[in-house]
Amino acid sequence: MDVSAPERAQIDPSSAEWLKYYSEASRRHRGARRRRRRTPTRKQRNRLATLLMIASVVLVAGLTGVFYFVLTR
Repeated sequence: MDVSAPERAQIDPSSAEWLKYYSEASRRHRGARRRRRRTPTRKQRNRLATLLMIASVVLVAGLTGVFYFVLTR
């Protein structure tokens, strides 16, 4: 079964057209990744989320200590 060159390029991922597409897609992806910046509101939200996580861990540890103290008496 002999397939002509244009048909082979459409189905063969190692063809020159596909390699060109992959390199351009990779370049676009790297460029988009570089452009993403953390906005001040996102930084503030992440900081708030971190503080809430720390507070919840401290609360759970404190309650665990209280229950341990009460139950071991």
